Amino acid sequence: MIDRPICVEWLFQRCFNHACEFTHPLIPQSQPYDIVGNRASPPFSLYPTQLPKKPTSAIDPAHAKTSSLQVCLPSDLQEQQPLPKSVPPEEITLSVMESTQARFSGGFSIEKIVTGFESTWFVIEDVPSTVDSATIEQLVAPFGEVQDVRIPRRSDNPASKTVSVQMATYREALQAINRLDGKDAFERRLSVQLSLGRRLARRMLNDNYVCVSWPIPCKAGYAGYSTLEAAQSAVSKADGKTERDYWITASMYQSIPIIDAYNVRFTGLPPEVDQKFLDRFGPSGGTMLERPNYQAPEFGVPAVRRTLANFGKITHFKVVRPPYKDGFVRVWCQFESPDVARAACELHQVKQRALGMEKIRVRRVLSVLEHVPRAKFNLVEQDLHRLQEKLWNHFPGAHLDILPREGETAVRLVAKDSQTLARLRVELKEIVDGEIVKENGQQVWDDFLRREAGSHFVEQLRECNPHVMISVHWFRRCVRLIGTVERRQPVAAAILAKLTSLRQDKVHTIQLDGQAMGVVASPELAAAQQRHGEENIRVDFQRHVLLVRGPDNLYEEIQQIVHAVKLRHVANFGDDHCPVCLDPPLTPVSLSCGHTWCKTCLVAYMTAAADIRSFPISCLGNQGRCTELIPMRMVREVLPPADFDALALAAFHAYVQAHPGEYHYCPTPDCPQVYPTGPRNAPLSCPSCLARICSSCHVEYHEGVTCADREDGGDRLFQEWMRIHDVKKCPGCHAPIERLAGCNHMTCTRCHTHTCWVCLETFPQGQGIYDHMREFHGGIGL
Repeated sequence: MIDRPICVEWLFQRCFNHACEFTHPLIPQSQPYDIVGNRASPPFSLYPTQLPKKPTSAIDPAHAKTSSLQVCLPSDLQEQQPLPKSVPPEEITLSVMESTQARFSGGFSIEKIVTGFESTWFVIEDVPSTVDSATIEQLVAPFGEVQDVRIPRRSDNPASKTVSVQMATYREALQAINRLDGKDAFERRLSVQLSLGRRLARRMLNDNYVCVSWPIPCKAGYAGYSTLEAAQSAVSKADGKTERDYWITASMYQSIPIIDAYNVRFTGLPPEVDQKFLDRFGPSGGTMLERPNYQAPEFGVPAVRRTLANFGKITHFKVVRPPYKDGFVRVWCQFESPDVARAACELHQVKQRALGMEKIRVRRVLSVLEHVPRAKFNLVEQDLHRLQEKLWNHFPGAHLDILPREGETAVRLVAKDSQTLARLRVELKEIVDGEIVKENGQQVWDDFLRREAGSHFVEQLRECNPHVMISVHWFRRCVRLIGTVERRQPVAAAILAKLTSLRQDKVHTIQLDGQAMGVVASPELAAAQQRHGEENIRVDFQRHVLLVRGPDNLYEEIQQIVHAVKLRHVANFGDDHCPVCLDPPLTPVSLSCGHTWCKTCLVAYMTAAADIRSFPISCLGNQGRCTELIPMRMVREVLPPADFDALALAAFHAYVQAHPGEYHYCPTPDCPQVYPTGPRNAPLSCPSCLARICSSCHVEYHEGVTCADREDGGDRLFQEWMRIHDVKKCPGCHAPIERLAGCNHMTCTRCHTHTCWVCLETFPQGQGIYDHMREFHGGIGL
């Protein structure tokens, strides 16, 4: 056997062709540095390191004599140093919150997000029992890699079954759902949906309830009157009267029996009343009573409960309090399991001997349970009782139970169908979760609320309004109020007034180029921020500008500070000077681009980036023109673990808010989870709060109501308001933007897209926008 020579290109790591005619042996190499995943980051020197020593051999010397492989190298390559191995882009994967991971590259650029919502499983319903797993895999294979197909051995319907399929990725699962749902296969119409967790369905939606109703035990009576006035007087006295928890109705009557010239019929009378009872409504020419339909204590409730208990254990039994205006007793009965509730429905329209052979009605109903902490319940108790009264008066098929428990109050909403339940649950959630402060249909926010002055303002509101819970969510950039409507309104008005006054203040921009960048670390600017508030004097490192909000005299004061700093640094400075303070670095940190920073300045720079959500983080060398991204390993080395995690979380939230078409926050208040946009009518399961979310409408899942049916005219009204007030949508993130003053160069505060206000054309980093405005629009808009 002739040994083939080793491939030279393989030794230099340039050949990866398996069909190569030369040998590609496995050569031991030092393990490359890798920080992807959960591997520990090796120590990183803040100072320039020495070059690696020249390797003595590409092959292990221990195997040099015994190896039968021959290395054929040209003479001009035998002493040549092997080419350095190409270093892939540095990446690191972090858990930014429970069940959510983000992959970061240099400068905290986000390369990929994997949320806890992204299930790779979906279900195909009503599949014929004759279909096997191979057929299912063949059906799904065009949309991605099929990981698993599960077919249940048993099914309630012997002719069909529900099949679960797992794809390699969430996107592949979504593609399969979008392409297969509603399509014809196996001689029937397919129904394909994302898989829902069982624990979620058990928690959020209970289908082990039944609503039972039957006619009340009562009798009817008649009275005759000689005059029309006497008959009408009797009707007005009796109609709507409550007697012994019975609702009596009275009306003029013109049929048998005829007692006098004008006759009145009384219905809903208690079974035990006699003819003298009718004399309460005025003297008559005669009275008559029918026999009661049946007689039973407590409207027959004990008898019905005994009948229902024969099917299984009852865990909850709720009787609607009398009087019964429509003549029917109603109870809600919760069984131990849905199977028992399904069996109890066999009583529907069955005559009951205990009820005088009256038919009983039994139907399945749906319910949801909300757990309200005691402190929150005390704020919304009045509104909950109002909703309870509303259901009693206007929704005969629904009711609200308020169940006090230790440390909290359970609120159970029960309805006869999913549409009613979805509609009423919206009202319940608005009470329990409160409202987000909005203006013209859009939630309001200002970074003032994150600063010390904003916290002081909110604390004053809390002291003046102790019956309203005020929650400031900086990562969602919203304010939520919990309390009764009457008490929330003045608080919302105060917040809107404050933010409106802030928006009316002028925002001045000072360019930080060259020596002006030194103002960032100057004690003069720090003192000015202390006097006037950090929220009014902010550094935007991404745009290299200083933002000053306030009157002209404040703008002039900051301009003088910038001018003084520039005079201190009139001399040229090179790459060996810190790009922030413009002085020789103290505790220097060198980047691969050649610029050297003070460690303190670098830490302050990255901390400020987290505060204003300016990502990715790049070097400020070469007078702010350097585009080198700060390596992740360096950030991890210079920042404490808590600050590093805070920076990663800020980058994550900034990315989410800059991509509103891809990601959204869970609608449950105080839940930080983020979910991806999905197809219509495909609920997702939140891994934290277990809420079901419609990934298309971006609200809690509307059980039984399609996305199309849920849509209303609210968006059309907002579009009309935008047209009237000259408000446009950012072409980058589609957030509403408004031009108050200044030129037509607009920069979105959410996604930092540079836009021409006239035509909404975008310009990366704002380059060329002023030439565009002058050429196509005749000026910059001033």
